[in-house]
Amino acid sequence: MDNHIHLIVVPEKEDSLAKGIGDTNKYYTRMVNFRENWRGYLWQGRFSSFPLDGKYLYAAIRYVERNPVRAGIVEKAEDYEFSSARAHVYKKKDRL
Repeated sequence: MDNHIHLIVVPEKEDSLAKGIGDTNKYYTRMVNFRENWRGYLWQGRFSSFPLDGKYLYAAIRYVERNPVRAGIVEKAEDYEFSSARAHVYKKKDRL
């Protein structure tokens, strides 16, 4: 997706997700602002997170992996470069 991202992650500690996203946001914003000679924020607002149980987790993964197909970017979810769908379909580890 070129205008947003979805992440399904399992944090090791209760506060590690917020810290990880916050640190990544700061680093990425500094890097882009420096490269583009910009100032200010890159993101529209705070990230949101939700605890997912088994059934909803499966539905959320399916939604996220099918998003590039619904957007017309690829025909099959496993063809999208920035997705874990290929690893799930072929049962192989990947960089994501």
